[in-house]
This record gives sequence, structure tokens and C-alpha cells, in this order.
Amino acid sequence: MPIDRTGYKKRKITIDEEQLAKLASFHCTYKEMGEFFGCSPEFLHNNFERVIKQAKSETRRKLRNAQLELAIDKKNATMLIWLRKQMLGQQDSKTVKVDGGTTNTIKIEFVGNSPKTLGDDSNSIIDVTPEILETVEDSKETVK
Repeated sequence: MPIDRTGYKKRKITIDEEQLAKLASFHCTYKEMGEFFGCSPEFLHNNFERVIKQAKSETRRKLRNAQLELAIDKKNATMLIWLRKQMLGQQDSKTVKVDGGTTNTIKIEFVGNSPKTLGDDSNSIIDVTPEILETVEDSKETVK
């Protein structure tokens, strides 16, 4: 057996690319795949990066297709909401302007309930007194 500069004996490692691609498609880490084949993560990265990236990319593509099919073809509301937030950057929040001498802008985040709980239309008015604004400012740390 050849010996490398660190004094360790080098052994010949045979990697089945099909098996490696299957592990990569499950999004195993380089460390996990290295443990499976009995080699270092660096060895896999240096010699099989193309195979691993291609398999992981294919899985992401399949997952994205499945999500879109679930949302669009099967009209899954949860997936539609999640995808609109991810792909379109939409949020479940409103900005409310309060006028009382000075204009304050607060952002209201809707968690678990839709904005319809505030009223039937998207332009519902909320009365906010300066005392409520102070309470909101004081409780910011508690909410986070």
C-alpha cells in the first residue's frame, strides 16, 4: 500500500456513482456519504462534486414540481399560501397609519388568523390611541 505524506497507508476506494447519486438525492451530507463509503468528505468533494450536485439539484427540482402540482392542480390552500410567500414575496401583514398630531406607522402581523378578522374589506380602520402605541412600543421586547 502506498503511504501519503502524513504517514497513513492509502487504500483504494471504489465508489459506486449510482449509489452515491442516490445518497446525494436524499440530501445526505458529505460527511454522511463519506461514512457510508469509508472515505473522507473531502475525497468525495474533490472527486465526485459534479455527481453530488447534479443529484441534489434533481431532488430540488422534483420537490418544487410536487409543491407546485399540490398547490395548483390539487388546489391545496396551505401550499398556495406558502408558495405565494416564498415565490412572490407576499406577507400576511398590514401597515396602519395613525394620525394624532404626528403620523406613526405600525406594522401588524397576523399570526394564525387571516386579516378578515379585522373587518370584511382590506381597508378596515383600527382606532389606536397614543396610549396603545406606547403599550406596543413597551411590549416589543416581550413579543420577540
